[in-house]
Amino acid sequence: KNLDQKSLAWLLPLALIVATVWIIFLSDLSSLSVGSSAWNNFLFIGLVTLLVGISEELMFRGILLHSLLHSRGPRVAIIISASLFSLLHSINIMGNHSLTNTLLQMVTTFILGVYAAGITLKVRNLVPMILFHWLWDFILVGSDYLHYSLPGWMMIAILIEFVLGVVIWMKLKHNVIGPKGITNS
Repeated sequence: KNLDQKSLAWLLPLALIVATVWIIFLSDLSSLSVGSSAWNNFLFIGLVTLLVGISEELMFRGILLHSLLHSRGPRVAIIISASLFSLLHSINIMGNHSLTNTLLQMVTTFILGVYAAGITLKVRNLVPMILFHWLWDFILVGSDYLHYSLPGWMMIAILIEFVLGVVIWMKLKHNVIGPKGITNS
């Protein structure tokens, strides 16, 4: 579908946070003592997180969200797709994550799911959310693998996702989904 470039402004605050974190991370890489096999694993993490970003966005914001739009409407479709996206992440309990960490991840993925669904409907294209999802997962998993501490203020992104997700969701009250995405009614 054609990308609604004007609506990309909804993604800008989080894109700036992720870009800043990546810049800080890349500038600190020289101070990390990492062997060549660790770099190979880091690049493998990049590939895996790209595939996860593509598959999760296709499944939850591509297939599921859009199939629910016509039968349930945009607000319910967003909540169902975000809930199922969150529920998927409950499987992390099997990966030796604590119950607390798993529940926290389910809450944050629900927030991301609401935001990502709203953004996807606004921009009428999956590519921006695929890229965001990939870069977010890659920095989280990759920095953890390299034992690099991300800046604590990065978590403000979750708050921004929550606020923007709620605003987009609330605006849907006065919008309808047409062939070109969300339009004012």
